[in-house]
Amino acid sequence: MRAVLIIVIENCKNQTKSGYLQSLYQEKSFCFHGLDHMLLLMEYILDREGMPVDSGDRRHLVKMDLMKKRTKIITDAETVPRTVKFCPIRNRLNTRENVFAVTIYSRQNASIQGVIRNSRGSACFRSGMEVLRMICECLPA
Repeated sequence: MRAVLIIVIENCKNQTKSGYLQSLYQEKSFCFHGLDHMLLLMEYILDREGMPVDSGDRRHLVKMDLMKKRTKIITDAETVPRTVKFCPIRNRLNTRENVFAVTIYSRQNASIQGVIRNSRGSACFRSGMEVLRMICECLPA
């Protein structure tokens, strides 16, 4: 199984990229402010869709007892993403180069693996950090 996500970068202000994620399996798009937030949203979307299946348990800074877990189960996707307002008039990015299609084939070693594509071409990635690096290479500083 694989998952396909569309990433649109709308603003690059003060070296902070903002935009939205769109999954082919959900109607709602998820706004992000910063590439770190984008990566967390990608994980959230993949967990919600259940594909591709995560290969192992996640590690935590604090050892948790499974019976005493105090994590809140999120049922509504609208509570997770931060609300970010965009002004399309101020968007100075080239529209061909700020749209990325990410196909995720597997999730191993607490990260994602797959292929990222845009107007410049495509490349395979082995981790979420490589996705961030490739996006930064294609966008102006």
